[in-house]
Amino acid sequence: MATIGGTGFSISKIGLELISTLSAVAPWLIAGAVIAWAAHFALLRKYSRK
Repeated sequence: MATIGGTGFSISKIGLELISTLSAVAPWLIAGAVIAWAAHFALLRKYSRK
């Protein structure tokens, strides 16, 4: 991530760093969300049949 110091503080550089960092982890976030929702619905079906 961008840090404060050196030649100055740049909001646009921090924004670009944030977007590039999030785009690098986006597939993992999506995969984690899919797995979590699948587990949620599996448990919901399991315990709602009683």
